[in-house]
Amino acid sequence: MMDIYFLFTEDFKTCNLKDYEKYLSGEEMESRAKFVFQKDRDQYLLTRALARKILSQELGVQFSSLEFKKNQYGKPYLSEFHKEVVFNISHSSGLIVLAVLKNGETIGIDVEKIDRKINIDIRSTVFSPQEIQDQSMLPEALQQQRFFELWTLKESYMKAIGKGFSLSPKSFSFIFGSEGCKFLENPFESAPEQFAFHLYEINPFYNLAICHQREMKKINSFRILPYWEITNFNMDPKLLI
Repeated sequence: MMDIYFLFTEDFKTCNLKDYEKYLSGEEMESRAKFVFQKDRDQYLLTRALARKILSQELGVQFSSLEFKKNQYGKPYLSEFHKEVVFNISHSSGLIVLAVLKNGETIGIDVEKIDRKINIDIRSTVFSPQEIQDQSMLPEALQQQRFFELWTLKESYMKAIGKGFSLSPKSFSFIFGSEGCKFLENPFESAPEQFAFHLYEINPFYNLAICHQREMKKINSFRILPYWEITNFNMDPKLLI
């Protein structure tokens, strides 16, 4: 079972964000101070506070006892003392999403703001030839939509296997057809049929993709409100792979 937590920074506009600084380590406070813009400092603060608060609750420990590490590609994970819980986090201009899984399997998520226009010429640097060919056959408006669908799916996979951008996003494909979407894996990175994907449209402004090992089934989703009030956040997948 997986829990997904959504935090919209707009919900926290009237809060005193200093109340959340206690969740950050000294090193994290220094990192936060390096951001030029206040909105970026606030999002960094809420991202770190969300991770520490929720993960400490899941583990039944003090948030200050959590120790975060990174693999050689930069993917964060909890130290061996808390390795029974895995997590992944993503944010995009106003929305922070945290996924938590208790059985130690791997997981990757990506959220992207989609109410913006992308120069789709950059697709040659991130999409496979087949993806580009399929996308170019769509009307221009749908090409923009497909760009974000492909990108969130791709990044969720790169994060799930823990390699991020050290893995070329052109080395695997998501092929859309009349019967849905097919994932053509990079055979050097994962076994056939190892992963499943969920793609969501979170209101008209965001796409969210989740990549997880195929045997995991149930997903619970929640919205985080100021001072850690938690409410249910219903969402239905736009696409299952």
